Amino acid sequence: MKNYDEILKSFYEVFGFPEDPRSKLGSQRYEKAIKKFQVIVEHEWFKNLIQKKEKIRILEICSGMGIGGVALAKVISGKNINVNLILTDLRDNALKVAKEWGYKELGKEIQIIKVDAKEIHTLKTKVDVILMYGLSAPHFSPWDMVRLLASASEILVDDGLMIMEEGDRIYRIFYQRGYKEVLPERVDEEKMVISAHVGYDMIKGVFNRAVMDLVSRSKPVILEAYFWGLAELMTFTWLFFEDIDFIKDPEGNTTQGFIIAIKPRRKIPPSALVKNPKILRDVREKEH
Repeated sequence: MKNYDEILKSFYEVFGFPEDPRSKLGSQRYEKAIKKFQVIVEHEWFKNLIQKKEKIRILEICSGMGIGGVALAKVISGKNINVNLILTDLRDNALKVAKEWGYKELGKEIQIIKVDAKEIHTLKTKVDVILMYGLSAPHFSPWDMVRLLASASEILVDDGLMIMEEGDRIYRIFYQRGYKEVLPERVDEEKMVISAHVGYDMIKGVFNRAVMDLVSRSKPVILEAYFWGLAELMTFTWLFFEDIDFIKDPEGNTTQGFIIAIKPRRKIPPSALVKNPKILRDVREKEH
């Protein structure tokens, strides 16, 4: 069985998500990210943070090739603030691109670390902002998300911010479009990517989708996905942070935007969530 980082690498290769900032589509996505963050940094919590700091430390989780983190660093640097950027992901190939491209874009070194987003507290550092850009929440089941949030709150400073770009998949998938057993994901001159339903795990709450490119005749890549709605994701986040706000998508997409959380509570440390509850232990035993 492949490791999860290998599955992710295969998934992004097949899916063709525009994450490479050196490509035309990736470059366009980067420019849009800059415009979005020019709005985000005007939020009162962000403005207060910037006014108090001479240096801002940003840590991006699920960074991929760094479009979100570099865009945010670029915007803050434009306000004459010294920015240190740390990019984390599970894919070595993506982090390598992020480091090289990010250096050219920002004119300074970027720290890259291969680490699970649920384990960032093990880095033993403190940061001012944690960013999750690019609608990455479906990679995490509810069981995973509580661990991610506990880990994030552990390494944020007392007045730190967590920012997540997310969408409401309950509304978009199950109401606007309807859940499809087979769905065309991307169709253009280069790819014809489809996804197909292959299962549902009631305990984890995740759907299993197989993704394949009919042009290259790629082997199916099966990935778990949890279809978060904004309400439950904000509620989960509120358990770990004192206050939550939501910024509508600056581009006008009515089903997505930015969740912004401030002041980590640190009432549930990552160490309290190391051991799986019995229900998950039983499931794992059956799988093996």
